[in-house]
Amino acid sequence: MWIMRDGAIVKYKANRMPIGMYFGEITNFTDNVIDIAPGDILYMFSDGIIDQFGYVDNEHKITKQFSVKRLQELLVKIHDLPMTVQKQLIEEALDKWENGHRQIDDITVMGIRI
Repeated sequence: MWIMRDGAIVKYKANRMPIGMYFGEITNFTDNVIDIAPGDILYMFSDGIIDQFGYVDNEHKITKQFSVKRLQELLVKIHDLPMTVQKQLIEEALDKWENGHRQIDDITVMGIRI
Protein backbone atom coordinates (compact mmCIF):
# COMPACT_ATOMS: atom_id res chain seq x y z
CA MET A 1 0.00 0.00 0.00
CA TRP A 2 1.13 3.50 -0.76
CA ILE A 3 -0.21 6.73 0.70
CA MET A 4 -0.01 9.87 -1.42
CA ARG A 5 0.37 12.80 0.95
CA ASP A 6 1.16 16.31 -0.21
CA GLY A 7 2.48 15.02 -3.54
CA ALA A 8 4.85 12.49 -1.97
CA ILE A 9 4.42 8.74 -1.62
CA VAL A 10 4.75 6.94 1.71
CA LYS A 11 5.23 3.20 1.07
CA TYR A 12 4.15 0.35 3.31
CA LYS A 13 5.89 -2.90 2.50
CA ALA A 14 3.70 -5.94 1.84
CA ASN A 15 4.23 -9.41 3.22
CA ARG A 16 5.48 -11.78 0.50
CA MET A 17 2.82 -14.41 1.13
CA PRO A 18 0.03 -15.73 -1.05
CA ILE A 19 -3.57 -15.18 -0.09
CA GLY A 20 -4.90 -18.43 -1.62
CA MET A 21 -3.09 -21.79 -1.69
CA TYR A 22 -0.08 -21.90 0.60
CA PHE A 23 2.69 -24.46 0.79
CA GLY A 24 5.24 -24.39 3.56
CA GLU A 25 5.28 -22.89 7.02
CA ILE A 26 2.34 -20.59 7.72
CA THR A 27 3.31 -17.21 9.13
CA ASN A 28 1.14 -14.30 10.23
CA PHE A 29 0.64 -11.15 8.23
CA THR A 30 2.17 -7.97 9.64
CA ASP A 31 -0.27 -5.62 11.38
CA ASN A 32 0.30 -1.92 10.70
CA VAL A 33 -1.26 1.08 12.40
CA ILE A 34 -1.37 3.84 9.83
CA ASP A 35 -2.17 7.47 10.49
CA ILE A 36 -4.21 8.99 7.68
CA ALA A 37 -5.25 12.58 7.16
CA PRO A 38 -7.83 14.39 5.07
CA GLY A 39 -6.54 14.65 1.51
CA ASP A 40 -4.48 11.45 1.68
CA ILE A 41 -4.96 8.93 -1.10
CA LEU A 42 -4.46 5.25 -0.32
CA TYR A 43 -3.32 3.17 -3.29
CA MET A 44 -3.33 -0.61 -3.03
CA PHE A 45 -2.38 -2.86 -5.90
CA SER A 46 -1.40 -6.39 -6.79
CA ASP A 47 1.97 -7.19 -8.32
CA GLY A 48 0.18 -7.84 -11.61
CA ILE A 49 0.44 -4.22 -12.76
CA ILE A 50 4.15 -3.81 -12.02
CA ASP A 51 4.99 -7.22 -13.50
CA GLN A 52 3.02 -6.62 -16.72
CA PHE A 53 5.19 -6.87 -19.80
CA GLY A 54 5.02 -4.43 -22.67
CA TYR A 55 6.85 -4.00 -25.92
CA VAL A 56 9.43 -1.25 -25.71
CA ASP A 57 10.82 -1.89 -29.19
CA ASN A 58 8.40 -3.59 -31.59
CA GLU A 59 11.04 -4.11 -34.28
CA HIS A 60 13.28 -6.18 -32.02
CA LYS A 61 10.49 -7.43 -29.71
CA ILE A 62 12.26 -6.06 -26.63
CA THR A 63 10.00 -6.30 -23.59
CA LYS A 64 10.17 -4.79 -20.12
CA GLN A 65 7.96 -4.84 -17.06
CA PHE A 66 5.74 -1.86 -16.23
CA SER A 67 7.72 -1.53 -12.96
CA VAL A 68 7.25 0.10 -9.57
CA LYS A 69 9.04 3.20 -10.85
CA ARG A 70 6.60 3.71 -13.74
CA LEU A 71 3.57 3.21 -11.49
CA GLN A 72 4.96 5.65 -8.94
CA GLU A 73 5.68 8.29 -11.60
CA LEU A 74 2.17 7.86 -13.02
CA LEU A 75 0.45 8.21 -9.64
CA VAL A 76 2.49 11.27 -8.69
CA LYS A 77 1.52 12.83 -12.01
CA ILE A 78 -2.23 12.12 -11.75
CA HIS A 79 -3.00 12.06 -8.01
CA ASP A 80 -4.70 15.49 -7.97
CA LEU A 81 -7.27 14.43 -10.56
CA PRO A 82 -10.69 12.94 -9.71
CA MET A 83 -10.53 9.21 -8.98
CA THR A 84 -12.64 8.32 -12.04
CA VAL A 85 -10.17 10.18 -14.25
CA GLN A 86 -7.24 8.48 -12.52
CA LYS A 87 -8.82 5.09 -13.27
CA GLN A 88 -9.15 5.98 -16.94
CA LEU A 89 -5.56 7.26 -17.16
CA ILE A 90 -4.15 4.17 -15.43
CA GLU A 91 -6.06 1.92 -17.85
CA GLU A 92 -4.85 3.96 -20.83
CA ALA A 93 -1.24 3.91 -19.62
CA LEU A 94 -1.38 0.15 -19.14
CA ASP A 95 -2.97 -0.44 -22.56
CA LYS A 96 -0.33 1.74 -24.18
CA TRP A 97 2.41 -0.08 -22.24
CA GLU A 98 1.14 -3.55 -23.19
CA ASN A 99 1.28 -2.48 -26.85
CA GLY A 100 -0.27 -5.73 -28.04
CA HIS A 101 1.41 -7.94 -25.41
CA ARG A 102 -1.06 -10.24 -23.65
CA GLN A 103 -1.81 -9.72 -19.97
CA ILE A 104 0.25 -12.18 -17.88
CA ASP A 105 -1.34 -11.85 -14.43
CA ASP A 106 -4.37 -10.46 -12.64
CA ILE A 107 -4.19 -6.68 -12.27
CA THR A 108 -5.82 -4.95 -9.34
CA VAL A 109 -5.39 -1.27 -8.51
CA MET A 110 -7.53 0.47 -5.88
CA GLY A 111 -7.39 4.09 -4.82
CA ILE A 112 -9.26 5.69 -1.92
CA ARG A 113 -9.23 9.44 -1.33
CA ILE A 114 -9.68 10.40 2.35
